[in-house]
Amino acid sequence: MRLPLALLLALAGPLAAVTVEPNNLDRKVVLDFPEITKFQGQYDPKVGFMYRATHEGRMTVSIYVEPAREGVDDHAGVRAHYWPKAARNPEIDQETVGILPGDDRSVVRYVSKHRVDGENVWLHHFNVYAFVDGRMVDVHVSETTAVDAEPERLAAIIPTVAFVAPAP
Repeated sequence: MRLPLALLLALAGPLAAVTVEPNNLDRKVVLDFPEITKFQGQYDPKVGFMYRATHEGRMTVSIYVEPAREGVDDHAGVRAHYWPKAARNPEIDQETVGILPGDDRSVVRYVSKHRVDGENVWLHHFNVYAFVDGRMVDVHVSETTAVDAEPERLAAIIPTVAFVAPAP
């Protein structure tokens, strides 16, 4: 028996703290996220650290950490480096793009629309761009929904993203 897409999307679990320790960053990246059902991580000295995890295929978190490019020395510079590349995605509804500046990060929120099995599916995204310990960090979280309304859970994750120094 195949469950309807709307029911599958409603089955995601509660949030819990997830800690990622990039091997090219002196801090841990911590955020709330549902139970991770699949993950991968890798480090390439030419590119940097990449982490990607999913919750039952409906929520995804990816974290990229790489050396700062010339002229990038704050979170606005990190956003200026990454966002123009991401914004070229033709599936992004440009009217949904919002930039939320902060003291130690810049957040971009947006929605992309897709068709899956003949049904409309909305993918809600946010990217937290930060400049941490001389590195460019991009934390991207997305959630698939069957309705065009931002999931409360996704909005709840944004303020939980933290860059935590190790205990002495």
